[in-house]
This record gives sequence, structure tokens and C-alpha cells, in this order.
Amino acid sequence: MFPAEIDQAKENSDMTQYGDKLTDGYSQTKWVAEQLILKASQRGLPVAVYRCGNISGDSRSAAWNKQDFVLSVLQGRIVSILFSVLASSNSTGC
Repeated sequence: MFPAEIDQAKENSDMTQYGDKLTDGYSQTKWVAEQLILKASQRGLPVAVYRCGNISGDSRSAAWNKQDFVLSVLQGRIVSILFSVLASSNSTGC
């Protein structure tokens, strides 16, 4: 986990130097988790880090990060479809 202003970070970059530069709780907790995984690896435990590109809303509650780009695109598409349906139903005299 790297601060937003770092744009040339690599997977094997030393992340320990960035811990105090992370400003939001999500980044900070992710950084701590990766540090724990690194310590486990250094002590001989087999570890793996999987970084998912995107995780959608909860399948039961539909909870989703309201600032997520994919969510915004889906919401925009739904609104445009609804607008199109409403506009066409109004133009037919219904």
C-alpha cells in the first residue's frame, strides 16, 4: 500500500517507509496487514497476497463503496435506461 502521491511504486518496493504517509484508515489497515504478512514470510511461513481488481456489492445487503467507479457507471446506465423508457412512454401519449 503506497501513498497516493507515489506513482512509480513496484511490487518489490520497500513499503515500510510509507506507513506514516498514509492518511486514510483503509490504506493504513491494508498497510498493517501487508506488514504482518511480510513478517510471517520473513519467519519462514508460506504467504501469498492477492490484490483483487474490483469487488462488487454484498450479495445479500447490496452494500457497496459509494465512490466506486463501477458502481457509478452502473447507476448512470440504469438512470439513462429509465429516462429513455419514461421519455418514450410520454411521447406515445400514455
